[in-house]
Amino acid sequence: MNSSTFHSDDESGAILILTAIILVVVVSFAALAVDLTAAASKAQRSRQYVKLAALAALEEYNDTEGTHAQKMSAALERANEISEVNVVLNFAGEATPNEVSEGSGSAVLEAGQWYYAALPLSDPCSGTYPCFVEGADSSSPPNAFRIAGNLHESYNPIFAQAAWGNSSSININVAATASVVPRHACFLVDLSPSMTRETHELGGQGTEFAFLLEADNPGLSSTRHDVDWDNLGAFPVRGGASTVINEHYQDDYELRTTLSDLNFQDSEDNFANAEIYSEHHYDPATDPFYAVNNGLSYRIDTFRDLIYSGPEPLRTVFEGLKRAVEIFKARSVAGDKVCLIFYDQTLSWTRIVKLTDDYDYLEKFLDWDELSDPTKGFERAVQHGLFPARRSNTNMTLAVAEAMKQFAAEKNVAVPSSDFMVLIGDGKTNCRDCPQLNEDIEQNDDDSVDIYDAWKIFACEDSGAICASYCYVGAPNESSCRAGFGGSLPSSCPPPAADCADADLNGDGDINYEDITQWFNDKDAAEGCYSKGCSSTPVHYWYSVNELKDYVEDLVYPSLTPMHVILIGQNVVPHSVDVPSTEDPGKCLSDSEARSQDLPLVKPIATEWDCSSGECSGTYTEDGSSTTISHSDFQLAWQSSFYQVNSDMYDIAVMTGGIWGPIRPQGPSCSPSSSAPACGAAEGTVDGRRVLDPYCRTTVQQIRDYMIEIIGQNPYTIVDHRNAEND
Repeated sequence: MNSSTFHSDDESGAILILTAIILVVVVSFAALAVDLTAAASKAQRSRQYVKLAALAALEEYNDTEGTHAQKMSAALERANEISEVNVVLNFAGEATPNEVSEGSGSAVLEAGQWYYAALPLSDPCSGTYPCFVEGADSSSPPNAFRIAGNLHESYNPIFAQAAWGNSSSININVAATASVVPRHACFLVDLSPSMTRETHELGGQGTEFAFLLEADNPGLSSTRHDVDWDNLGAFPVRGGASTVINEHYQDDYELRTTLSDLNFQDSEDNFANAEIYSEHHYDPATDPFYAVNNGLSYRIDTFRDLIYSGPEPLRTVFEGLKRAVEIFKARSVAGDKVCLIFYDQTLSWTRIVKLTDDYDYLEKFLDWDELSDPTKGFERAVQHGLFPARRSNTNMTLAVAEAMKQFAAEKNVAVPSSDFMVLIGDGKTNCRDCPQLNEDIEQNDDDSVDIYDAWKIFACEDSGAICASYCYVGAPNESSCRAGFGGSLPSSCPPPAADCADADLNGDGDINYEDITQWFNDKDAAEGCYSKGCSSTPVHYWYSVNELKDYVEDLVYPSLTPMHVILIGQNVVPHSVDVPSTEDPGKCLSDSEARSQDLPLVKPIATEWDCSSGECSGTYTEDGSSTTISHSDFQLAWQSSFYQVNSDMYDIAVMTGGIWGPIRPQGPSCSPSSSAPACGAAEGTVDGRRVLDPYCRTTVQQIRDYMIEIIGQNPYTIVDHRNAEND
């Protein structure tokens, strides 16, 4: 029995010892599990901090003014503010600010370039994309920042140390790369005649910047023009006289010829350094919508002196475009692309440059101060028809749809992008999309009602069907007719009878294009819209701008594509409401301030208006008081200061999150170095509208500032973070 008792006590002691050992093991593993969980939690939290720090460093670098070294210092300081508890960032110093040194147990801030794809002439990632390439300086600023390394404060396993008495710290590795998101930008430029009217006003001598010729005739006196165009040969000869504003002379104009579709087929632009068009333009053979057929001959105003430096506001627009391309080129962001869309009521391959990162090609069009080199600048732009033509109109919806088409095509590639477009012009869109089809008027079986049907139906009883515009194959003015009517002509058409009075709808004693326009206008007013018509009237503007707004609301807004509007031109008098800033009474209310306070920045002619009856009527309501706006009020405003455009274009910018940028004249009594007129002062205002630039800037400086603001809205993203294992 004693033996039995002895064995029982021995077993109990063994169980106690075993239990103690198991308990130590369980507690140790529990401590290890707690430590590992805590370390993992700290690592996850730290990596999130590192992402934020990388983003903050990149943003701070771009927002800081100064040298590259100063910008790097600011980036480093900002990154440490975000992650000072978790990581220490070091770099070697002011002399070589982009060089970094890895201190013991520290993460490193590196500035460099993130490449989504190879560049046109180089392969920085040796075929393996995307990649980060370290290195940046003042001549090659970074588009990305990377933070990589170990935490300065590694995790000490508290519970394991308590259990075992000693334990190595757990190192946490972090890595994150923040990059500027590539941007795709389309710049849409209106080429209607109003874009030259600030220096070539209607009613003045030499009212146009360019005159279309019927043939390539070098002699002014023998050159025939379209029947209702100014007779350039009747202008006086300048003979070396200095500039008189709005007065021009026949020897100001020189002969130029635009490109034809055959130039594309030749694959060269006939300049000394020929370019391959297929890389940058639509092929008219496969995309006939963009065809131009034959090249056209123009007389172009090439005169320049110290007073007149080119047509305004077109020259200012080109200065802004040049600045935009320069900014994109300096960004050096792989994946950035720019397109140019010059338009009126049509689009053509010569006027459209598809999205490209070939900034050298873009720059060749835009330096209008370069007059002597035919391979670039003014001569290059003229070759491509980048100037307003007589009788052209504005179809903004067509141009916006083209930009969206180009953005959509680029979505098929792997490189992400932030898209935006910039609308530049006076905003007076006046082309209507009229889907109704009247079988009685549709004469040529092309499923549309247009000017070609008018050729068949516009007639007088005495002569039968005639071509009222004199346009037919073999006509004396066939070349200009092709340009004015889309390149297609009836194969035959009897010449108009001299006594065809019934066809002279406008009573000017002639039968021409204006009578066809009158005929369509009469049809619109009496029976509804039968054509995809364009007309310089407030009625057509009302239809056109509402079609544009519907398109933007249905297709542009859902795509999160900002539409920035740069409004320019004396016929719309770009303005903002003259309200002092709440933070700085000496300055005007900014666009962002107005939106944050839910205040309108522009004043329309009418807050509500309608033109569906063929005549416009509306009301302007303010502070509960309403004023009736008649059709004649709209007509008078259309011919002078059509303020309604300011409101409509502002609505589009606000709807899409874009910037609304009015380009206003510089005050006559100020210079850029003088004090600007204060908001609320009478100078520079009309009826509460700020119609002169409040900061006394030139129009060129204003558009350059807007380009900096628009392109400077850099979106950033984390493009790479490595989930390194804990060591």
